[in-house]
Amino acid sequence: MAHEREHRLRILHISDVEFSRLMNTAGKLSLVMPAEQREDDAWRIHPLLAEWLRRGTDEAAALARMTNGS
Repeated sequence: MAHEREHRLRILHISDVEFSRLMNTAGKLSLVMPAEQREDDAWRIHPLLAEWLRRGTDEAAALARMTNGS
């Protein structure tokens, strides 16, 4: 799980503390919630927000950003 945390922080370019604050605030606003039926610390984005975020997104480019380690 430590590797997953490092990966998401690298993608977001924020510190662990900043990520915790972001997720805490997003949770209070019901924008995210813990993903059920998972043993890791995954989060689920509210369906309407997820739909809005996907608009105009180049899925191949997004996947490349997540997997190339930059």
